[in-house]
Amino acid sequence: MILIYSNSDRQLLEFTLTPSTFDSKPKVAYKLFYSGPLLSVQFPLKFKRRYYRLNYLTIYNYECNKYLYNKLISLRVLSLDNSENLGTSVIGSLYLLEKKLSELKKKKINLADYFDYICGTGSGALIALCLLKGYSMKDLRVKWNQIVSSLFKWAHSLPSGIIFDYYYIEEFKKSFINILGTDFMCSKSYPHCMVTCSNVRSNPYGMFLFRNYGNSKFGSLDGTSYAPLWLVGWSSCALPTYVRGPSNSHLTNIGYNMINKVHMVDGSVVSSSPSLVSLQELTNIYNINLRTLVKDNMDLFLSIGTSKSENDSGSINSSTWQILLNSKNLMYNTQLQHMHLTSLFEEYENKYHRIQLPIYPGCKHGKTSKEDVDAVLTSTIQYISRHDNNRIEQIVKILNQ
Repeated sequence: MILIYSNSDRQLLEFTLTPSTFDSKPKVAYKLFYSGPLLSVQFPLKFKRRYYRLNYLTIYNYECNKYLYNKLISLRVLSLDNSENLGTSVIGSLYLLEKKLSELKKKKINLADYFDYICGTGSGALIALCLLKGYSMKDLRVKWNQIVSSLFKWAHSLPSGIIFDYYYIEEFKKSFINILGTDFMCSKSYPHCMVTCSNVRSNPYGMFLFRNYGNSKFGSLDGTSYAPLWLVGWSSCALPTYVRGPSNSHLTNIGYNMINKVHMVDGSVVSSSPSLVSLQELTNIYNINLRTLVKDNMDLFLSIGTSKSENDSGSINSSTWQILLNSKNLMYNTQLQHMHLTSLFEEYENKYHRIQLPIYPGCKHGKTSKEDVDAVLTSTIQYISRHDNNRIEQIVKILNQ
């Protein structure tokens, strides 16, 4: 079966799904063919207007080689950490936010429509991609058990990542295609989304960003917007002790010509939180300094994650022995990032919010039954309702403006 995707006269993408007649477990062959150069996503970026507060940002347009003055309002950013329980706790908190906002507006809403930027790492990246795909949090709460069961059903161990690597990779890829589809990130114009992963073939390990709003020349970090959602999911959730991430050979097979050596894995090998990365990215995109961004152009920065310390060796589970040895010195502590952000936003009341959730045991790699997932979701919602309800109300009030 051949699928053709084209969004301009100069762009043609062809995908083939070719199971073998003699293969009882056929693999997915996914090939990209280009009839011409891919066009850059156009700037300036467009945002849903909130007219109660207008600001001006200067954007440099590289194609026109000039500055554009764009009337722009304050930004709302959602930052999702790589958290324990396969992101199930984060799902619970986002579901509660969407539910309360929907009740306030007296209509069905999609939480992603109320943020300009969504960024994610690890399990947070998976959630960000689901939101970009168009899932509401109500949808995700219902489907989350099915999603994590298809992606994380195997045991997590070093032998599993080596001995059964080929079989796991093909199953992993097919699951991501079923969940996220074959659309390219850049075909989803809103909300703007950035997903982190780590390149463990670089020295030191490098951060790589998948974006849906432009290519890598608009930011300081390597990255691309020309990647299908399933490939981004595979890259950002791969664990060499579970399923190996895409490397040069995999990427070449699907049509990418990589100049540098790459091996993409979970972004938490470099940083388990995308918060500081997202702020750095925004300052580069809009050509303004960080203080100005926070003071004049930030309406809400919401960070969500769990409270486990990265100093605990058990939290660094996304690497082979070599990656494990190298990653400890590179890990940016989430709590330290939270302290930096608190200091950065301290002069501006109600702009920065951190929902830090306890870790409820149960849902993990190889343990994804409906009972396990539902128990974590229920415990998370109960915890927030008892201990963080005022913060939720403040966030909902901002989102309702």
